[in-house]
Amino acid sequence: MPPRYRHFFPDTIPDPAQENSTQMDQPQHKFPEAIITPEQEYIDTQIRNQVQAQIQAYIQIKSQVQPVAPTLHQNTLQPTTSSLTSKIKLPDAAKFDGKVSEYTSFMANMNLFFWGSPETFTLDRDKIIFVGTHLLDTAST
Repeated sequence: MPPRYRHFFPDTIPDPAQENSTQMDQPQHKFPEAIITPEQEYIDTQIRNQVQAQIQAYIQIKSQVQPVAPTLHQNTLQPTTSSLTSKIKLPDAAKFDGKVSEYTSFMANMNLFFWGSPETFTLDRDKIIFVGTHLLDTAST
């Protein structure tokens, strides 16, 4: 079946100015205003009072808990060094000369160094420099 010719642009383009004018000419639907009875007004004031009381209680509790929270988090965020990991000495890092077959073992060796000395390799820049010093031949260019 041969392809049918299709227009790139539609034949009729609606004019946005005409659309807006037709929408504006339509009557606006107005909803009747709600009549608030004294009972509804009483319920609204009771709800507002309860919400205000809850907010004040929340603020008071939060102000009491806030001074205690930093002391708890300070202790948990400090790095703890295990006595075993501080005693382990890693062997010299392997050199990488660009052989694809040795890439995974080289990267595993580098990751072992990064894991074993987190205080030395805090920044990515330090890791890059360390890896760069262990590249040989074509891998270093």
